[in-house]
Amino acid sequence: MANKAEGGLNAMDPKLNIQWPLKVIGMSERDKNPPLLVENFEEL
Repeated sequence: MANKAEGGLNAMDPKLNIQWPLKVIGMSERDKNPPLLVENFEEL
């Protein structure tokens, strides 16, 4: 029930352009599954 109010960003989304210092491993399914940003994304 609480998950309907939750949101998130996909940390692996290329549009975020995050340069991780180490290889990302051990992500939960919840953290792997947020959608990628869309072209017309403006803000959170």
